[in-house]
Amino acid sequence: MPPFSVVSSISVSAELYFSPEPERSRTLAEEAVAMARRVGDPRALVAALAVHHDGYVVGHADAATALRGSAELLQLARASGDRRTLLAARRARVFDLLVAGDLAGVDAETEAFRLLAEELRLPTYRWWTALWRAMRAL
Repeated sequence: MPPFSVVSSISVSAELYFSPEPERSRTLAEEAVAMARRVGDPRALVAALAVHHDGYVVGHADAATALRGSAELLQLARASGDRRTLLAARRARVFDLLVAGDLAGVDAETEAFRLLAEELRLPTYRWWTALWRAMRAL
């Protein structure tokens, strides 16, 4: 399990993303990434990078930067061996591929996400797939 300080920074950052204090969220996300890199915990790093992605990258970075970030996130999630972090990485990747206009990539990542959520029997993740499919249908 990651050190408490990393988990705490990740949790608070995620909670503040939609608050009137998005800058505080981004600062905590950056701190969480730095702490996770320092302690060398791959799962914590993926979780921190996912929160960083949501708070700092989505809507705030150009498509090329976002795609590089989610590619790194996906690579680290695969290397960590933790399948739940892989879901977070694939979710980030869908967002970035959508911004880049790569609809074939969005469809491929959506299907990969769906298969993994089904395999892990995690119904709380199924709504993402339904949302993305509805978006594509519209």
